[in-house]
Amino acid sequence: MKAAQSVLVNTGIAAGGRAVHTLLGVAVTAVLTRYLGVSQFGTYAALLSFAAILQIITDAGLYLTLSHRIVRDAEREYEYLSQSIGIRILLAVLVFGAGILAVRAVPSYHGYEGAFAVLGVGFTFQSVSQLLMSVYQKYGVVWRATVGDLVGRAFHIASLFLISRGSLSLSSAILAFTIGCLSALLVHYAWAPLSRVFPRSVQWDTWKQLFSASWPLGAMLILNAVYFRIDTVMLSFFRSSAEVGLYGLAYRIIESALFFPYMLGGLLLPRVTAALHEHDIIQAREWIEQALRLLSTVALIGAAVLFAVRRPLLAFFGADFAGAAPLLAILSLAMICMFLGNVFGFTLVAQERSRALLALYGGLVVFNIAVNSVFIPRYGALAAAWSTVATEALSVSIAALLVRSSVPWRLSALLQPITPRTISLLLKRP
Repeated sequence: MKAAQSVLVNTGIAAGGRAVHTLLGVAVTAVLTRYLGVSQFGTYAALLSFAAILQIITDAGLYLTLSHRIVRDAEREYEYLSQSIGIRILLAVLVFGAGILAVRAVPSYHGYEGAFAVLGVGFTFQSVSQLLMSVYQKYGVVWRATVGDLVGRAFHIASLFLISRGSLSLSSAILAFTIGCLSALLVHYAWAPLSRVFPRSVQWDTWKQLFSASWPLGAMLILNAVYFRIDTVMLSFFRSSAEVGLYGLAYRIIESALFFPYMLGGLLLPRVTAALHEHDIIQAREWIEQALRLLSTVALIGAAVLFAVRRPLLAFFGADFAGAAPLLAILSLAMICMFLGNVFGFTLVAQERSRALLALYGGLVVFNIAVNSVFIPRYGALAAAWSTVATEALSVSIAALLVRSSVPWRLSALLQPITPRTISLLLKRP
């Protein structure tokens, strides 16, 4: 196998690939907004948000647990990966099956049960790809996963344009999404660093071990997904589909940028885990501080650019979406918090402090739902946007303090620009 690349090289490759992926995603969103219109796009965004919450339930903390286990117990790598895939597929069948019943019970979504079932299949393909990502990250060959993502996006776009030659319905848009997810999975599977991936049998003892380690993480991620997505779902109950469409587009633009901190965090996880396992607090702090320097710089530049170009950017999606400009400006503030929060979140996982994360996200869910329940009925999407800023600011502040209690990172790391030391450390090969 080709030698593993460094954290920075992997992140750079992933960032470059994801930048192309994001540009293609912008084209996809532009097609959807122009063909579906504000109202139908609002329904599409609401269904996608609900499905994303269910996808996190099927995750059950397995991705983070797997990323951690295959580093510390390398000889059982295939066993952990294959059994995690088996667990996830079973959970997807159960969870998305229940989701179809829930969609059927909501009058405003009546008639979309079949489309939601197809959406569930797409998210299941995406979930299996995510588990394979843990292996790509361990071996430092993230470029392969990046190629898979680009292939998936290409098939998504091709399917979308073939379907939309006459007209595009919401159900057709969801079918194109699922085709793209399947295409990406096939490439991820073909290029996996392991010769075997899928399980040949069920190993109940391994399932028990994985569940025992992952359920606190799974509960934490579910709570995370709820406070991250619930505003769009709640907005669909209290306000018009058109307003949901405006908020959904602004949120989708912000969400497309989150691949960078998430990818960097995923690549840092095995390094910080190894440093903590060896009780090397200085090395762990160095990883954290340099990651914070990089992400704070990228986040501030990104937020400034989004604020400056928000109107012409939204015009690309159609004149009817100009009303999303103030929402995008507000959510760009939340993006800064999200970038930094990823570093602290992954560090807490490396510290095996999943119960602390569980308590944190439980509190954030209560806070977010309470604020949205009070203000969304009156102020609509503006309230949802500001509640996201408040929730993310609270999240990153508490997570930063939790990490600092055991790894005394310095606040100055947030205020200093990227230095040669940052580049040097992140260029280290694993």
